[in-house]
Formats: sequence, structure tokens, C-alpha cells
Amino acid sequence: MNSNQLAKILNNYDPHSAVRKGIEIKFRHVDLSESVSFLICDRFFISVQCKKCKKIADFQLFPARRAVTSCARCQTKLEACFRPCILLQFNPVVGYLELDDCTVRDVALPRCHFYADCQSCLKLNPFEGIHMGQRVSSNCLTCGIKMQLIIDSIKFIDMCAIDANIKASQVKKANKDSAIQAGKPLPNKGICKHYKKSFRWFRFPCCGKAYPCDDCHNEQESDHTAEFASRMICGFCAKEQPFSNDKPCLQCSNFITGKRTAHWEGGKGCRNKAKMSANDAKKYTGLNKTISRKDL
Repeated sequence: MNSNQLAKILNNYDPHSAVRKGIEIKFRHVDLSESVSFLICDRFFISVQCKKCKKIADFQLFPARRAVTSCARCQTKLEACFRPCILLQFNPVVGYLELDDCTVRDVALPRCHFYADCQSCLKLNPFEGIHMGQRVSSNCLTCGIKMQLIIDSIKFIDMCAIDANIKASQVKKANKDSAIQAGKPLPNKGICKHYKKSFRWFRFPCCGKAYPCDDCHNEQESDHTAEFASRMICGFCAKEQPFSNDKPCLQCSNFITGKRTAHWEGGKGCRNKAKMSANDAKKYTGLNKTISRKDL
């Protein structure tokens, strides 16, 4: 590439970004259109949890710059560093995170800033407002060709655990530190103290972060109030998808809002035999049971 714009951006990156250490951030099921040769992240927003007290903190990370903050609850020093990589269609690694005294909770993808390289004119074009599972389109600022991309989900891989040849069970345990893991349930399956039958988190457009409800959002975000969320994350499989109140999850087919049912459903449904459906065999269980005279 002879583009001065590309050279200026890439010169800000750590030359050792390709070294696989720390936490690898990988996009799953990435689809780049033929007009996009690669994608690179210029600004990365993450939410982390303090290892000591589990308080949530936020980082805005720039390439190869170490960010430092203090936990608002226990005053523990939290540090984070982001080393980006060139993301290709068949190598969808965004970069690597190095964290001290905290673990990854979520990535505010809509607030992250990317550059996409145009295959036609070899110029970089900014990409923002990316949502998981949603196709994003933009026209090249130089040649006008249409550029598209879609990202299904994000996966975090602890490279330190792999390099140390730790057992697979321990590696899985380490990965549970991340609150949102594709294919795995959210903490408490997405329910919170405010809503006990809502198995989901919402992606709030005001800050790009995910919370179980607007009350949880307002408790954590004191500088602004929650805006209406148009996207949600399934509490059973962590699939991010458009907001819906009455439809099952697009991936696991579970209903993410507590629906009233008239069937037993293995004990998870209706237990009141008076309200139970007449078509459910459990309604009549034990009606013909013989009662001993000794118990009368």
C-alpha cells in the first residue's frame, strides 16, 4: 500500500500486535464484501469488571496506549491496553487486550471506530455504528463503491491459559470471566433484581453498553438516562438481535420473556392443577390414588 493515509494509521500501531498474548478478540462469522480488503480498529470501547469487587468500569482504548483508571468502589488500580490487528475475511482477529486486575465484561461495538480499506481505490474509509448481526453499508469516500460488512458475535480467548497448557476445563473457567460469551448463557440467564421474568439484556444506543434493564443502566450510568433500546441479547445463548417482546430467540428458539403457560413443562410451567390445561396429563395425576384408612 502506498497510501499516506494508511501509513499514518498503521504507524500508530504496535509493531508486535501480531504476537498472540493477552486476550484475543475475535469476530465470529464475519462477512466482508468484495470491495473491502481488510478492517482495522482505531478506537475500542470496552466494559470491564474489577476482580476484587466486581464493579463495572469503562475504557476507551487507542492502539498501543495503556489506559489506567481506579475502581469507583474499592479504588483498585485497573489497567488496559489494546493491540489491534488487521482483520481479514479468513482471519477475523480484531486485536489483543492486556488487562490488569480486571476482566472483560462487554464490548460497546457501536461506539468502536474502524477503518475499512477499499479494494478498488486502496483508500481507507471510516466505519462506525456497527451492531452485531446487522449488515452495515457505506460508500467509499473516494470512488463511491458500496462497502458492506456484517459481524455476528464476539469471542474472547485467553491466550495465557492456552500457552501454559492448562487443562481445557480450566480454560473454560477462565473464559467465564467475560459476561457476554457467544453461545453461552448470560449471568443469571439475563434476569436482574428488577425483572425476574426477563431473560435478556438490552443494548442501549445512548452508550452502546448492555444492561438487563433501564433501571440497571441508570444505576451504573449516572451521567445520562437510558434511551429506548432497539436491540437485545438473549439470556440463554447471548445472541444479539433486534428487540422483540413476543418472539423466541432467533438462535436458540427460547422465549426470552416469561410467558404464562397452562402446561406442566417439566415443572417449569404451570403447577396449579386448577389452572392447568385439560390436555395436560399432569392435571389428573394422582386423582385415582388409593388412600390408606390409617391416614383418615
